Amino acid sequence: MSDGCLLVIARSGDPAVEMLRAYAPGRVAHATVADLSRTGWRYEVGNSYRLSACATGRVIRAPDIAGVLCRIGAVMPSDLSHIHTDDQVYIAAEMNAFLHAWLMQYQGVRFNDPSWVSLAGPSWHPLQWTWLLERLAIPVWSSRRATDAHTAAHTVTATLVGSNVFGVEAPELVDYTTRIGRAVRSELLAVTFARDGEWKFVSADPCPTLASNTAGALVRRTFIAHSAAMPNRPRAARARKVERFMMPPYACTAARACGGPA
Repeated sequence: MSDGCLLVIARSGDPAVEMLRAYAPGRVAHATVADLSRTGWRYEVGNSYRLSACATGRVIRAPDIAGVLCRIGAVMPSDLSHIHTDDQVYIAAEMNAFLHAWLMQYQGVRFNDPSWVSLAGPSWHPLQWTWLLERLAIPVWSSRRATDAHTAAHTVTATLVGSNVFGVEAPELVDYTTRIGRAVRSELLAVTFARDGEWKFVSADPCPTLASNTAGALVRRTFIAHSAAMPNRPRAARARKVERFMMPPYACTAARACGGPA
């Protein structure tokens, strides 16, 4: 993958993976939850160039990762069937902490910054969205339940990919969606609005279902940005004493003990 790959961290069976592969054959690497228990993941404090990941048994170095799309909000104990039952809660917590640090340090195209509640971007409570949108001067649907908007008013969903907005044509909605994405540092966000005299924000989803147009835009955003950045890649850092984390030795050991992926 010398030209770079799009690393998609997603559960097995996520349809977004095949949708993206249709637009970038051979250049989409799918890391499942089970891959998090394989050797090859690396995080080095203060040195993003030394990051590495493991997808389907293949170790991928940071310079060969064109972009990262994480579609797992959190690793749950129920995801870890290959881990001993007694260790699942602990290892799930450690995997979440490691992935949060890994994603935050990755310097390429990252479609959603991990937040304190989700690895996959702003999976916020409605009250948090209301707080933000009031500061952005964007009207908010006043009902206590977002589902009420779908039954009581005309709704549309705008999907932000990079700097492009799909699914709506009204300049007002394009502007709202762009400003919301910028405020939450998101490059992939589906925002639903309802018409009630004026367009009002209803909800936002950082892991939307990908259609052909949004999948294609996501692939283009990844590889165009990667190609532009290649001449400016940093040199390998000089040897120095830093803290290193290899992801995660105890999870790999537990997996092997249970007959899971090593």
